[in-house]
Amino acid sequence: MSDYIHLFETQAAHDAVYNGSGYQEPWTALVTANNKVSYNKEPLTFKILSGGTIGLHETDDLGGFSIQYSINNGTWTEALASGTNFNITVSAGDIVKFKGVPNKFQPLAFDWEDDGWSARRYFTNSENCKFEISGNLLSLYYPDDFMNPQQELTWEDGYAYPFPYLFSEECTGLISAKNLILGYFESDFGGYYRGYTHLFAWCPNLKYPPKTLGAAEGTVVCGNMFESCTNLITTPKFTKASLNIAECFQNMFAGCTSLTSAPELPATTLSEACYRGMFYDCTSLTTAPELPATTLTAGCYSGMFQNCTNLIIPPVLSVTTLARGCYHSMFEGCTSLTTAPTLPATTLAENCYTSMFRGCTSLVNAPVLPAATLTSMCYYSMFESCNNLSSITCLATNISAYLCVNDWLKRVSSTGTFTKAASMTSWPSGTSGIPSNWTVQDAS
Repeated sequence: MSDYIHLFETQAAHDAVYNGSGYQEPWTALVTANNKVSYNKEPLTFKILSGGTIGLHETDDLGGFSIQYSINNGTWTEALASGTNFNITVSAGDIVKFKGVPNKFQPLAFDWEDDGWSARRYFTNSENCKFEISGNLLSLYYPDDFMNPQQELTWEDGYAYPFPYLFSEECTGLISAKNLILGYFESDFGGYYRGYTHLFAWCPNLKYPPKTLGAAEGTVVCGNMFESCTNLITTPKFTKASLNIAECFQNMFAGCTSLTSAPELPATTLSEACYRGMFYDCTSLTTAPELPATTLTAGCYSGMFQNCTNLIIPPVLSVTTLARGCYHSMFEGCTSLTTAPTLPATTLAENCYTSMFRGCTSLVNAPVLPAATLTSMCYYSMFESCNNLSSITCLATNISAYLCVNDWLKRVSSTGTFTKAASMTSWPSGTSGIPSNWTVQDAS
């Protein structure tokens, strides 16, 4: 099959061969003036690199689904009006497009009490089949208007996940999704709506993610999107200055062990828990991205770099007004971290530094802690298991808040120097105060 470029002289001529979700023969894709395909106007498309079979499967208890597919721009075929799976044979060079069938391809919904992750719908492939995907993913739910969905996704009951594990561990042939378009869509799922969460989770051979998150960035939940994609070597580009939905990037790259560099994160307006666990277990990551926001939200950076065992360069943390749990476990388990970021805040928030450096075994000097009055659990386990830590300056004079220093210096070096405020005389001795056998001195 040959590919050609055709120049449409007028918009009317273009519209005559475009039906709203695809092109009539012999045209297959729109190429704009700068010679880039307009993937947003194409349905979900598989470009087959090596032949075999591809399929779409559903767990037995979901009631079946229907989907349309077209091979090499041929006739659209509706498959599997009922049942749990279908497979098609493909050859190298084939172009396979997919669209949903109205009212026959619904979001997944479940109750956590019933082991929700047993409810899944996912693509598969035979052992040697390799492919790339492109086009607008919303064609699965909006086959006729996926470029500009006007209707909310709805579900009657339970937790709703439109795309969980759609390209997951059974999708071993997926190499690249760099031209996949993730559009914005409304839903009436309320607090239970989870957007693009877990879309590629556990996809073992994916190297190249979508170039951007497009309209979904900061507006649709993309949590766990690439969780445990162990061959992922790059990330989407982030561009939005404002994040408008909670947990939008939670655990997004957790377990991406081949990822060596983080993307720029330009957002200056954060949402609650927006970056929580974003790079959890990214064991090849050495340098953290800059974090330009000057106003924090609850849990915004919680666990962000947890267990990044090769992280050496942390971000600058210059914000002086903290939020509940904002830095909770941020660097926990970062065993290569030798220098902690400066912590200038003098007014603390509940749980703000809980377990922040827990298990940072290469850390010798703690950052200066200038706050005079502590808050509930603010330093809880902050330096626990930092077994080489031997120098701390803490200027607190009021440590009466609930569990504010509980186990904060548990399993640190057996000897060290503790510098305190000269007026502070009520520090207890031990793991929840000043470690035994440490030298105590007053700050000058």
